[in-house]
Amino acid sequence: FDKRAAAIECDSEFTTVTLERTKYPWFNPERMSIHLNNPVCQPSFVNTTHVRFNIPLGACGSRHITSPKKIIFINRVLFVEEDYHLSYMEKDMKTLMEIYILCKYKRTDFLSESISQKKKRLL
Repeated sequence: FDKRAAAIECDSEFTTVTLERTKYPWFNPERMSIHLNNPVCQPSFVNTTHVRFNIPLGACGSRHITSPKKIIFINRVLFVEEDYHLSYMEKDMKTLMEIYILCKYKRTDFLSESISQKKKRLL
């Protein structure tokens, strides 16, 4: 994982990933797409300078690894080239680049925060 590839912010409900488009000058939204592990999960914000994803924990194809001390959420951003052949229905998808996303939490902090949030909702 290259920390310069994306700015990642982790909190108790979402992972926010921001990509600076200047780092990916070859990205052409007219013939490429960008999404997470689950292709339905598209960026929540795109302009000429940035692409941003807001990923709910455990959603959009995120996987998690647990240990006695940590919970790690893993996902990835995929740059995909769409190559259309004879018709719109015949297209090939080619992954050009993957950026892996990791968010780590101390297990006790994560669990206690989740429990306190649930209690607030019940009140």
